[in-house]
Amino acid sequence: MAALEKDTAMLRFFPDAIGWGTWRCSEAARLVAGFVFDVAGVHRATADNLRSNMAVHRIGGRKAGTPRAAFVSDGTYADQHLWAIVGRLEWARPTSGGHVRRD
Repeated sequence: MAALEKDTAMLRFFPDAIGWGTWRCSEAARLVAGFVFDVAGVHRATADNLRSNMAVHRIGGRKAGTPRAAFVSDGTYADQHLWAIVGRLEWARPTSGGHVRRD
């Protein structure tokens, strides 16, 4: 789920078909972000696959870049979209009413 490397965590979520399009991945991202920022003291969390990018975006992350032709998919080079949350600057935390606030 989160591979720590110095002060950056890589968030990767792989929901099964039942979890696609539900709140589960976003909620998991919120819980993992709470751990990596509040407990592990990580400065930056990144995501690099479609589901993880969507979850990170929903909890306050921003597009960090797009390395071109970064990997092979079905025999063709494809771009890789990267999203990131920079600690307290961008991490959206839910309030008790379920609304999102930014610190």
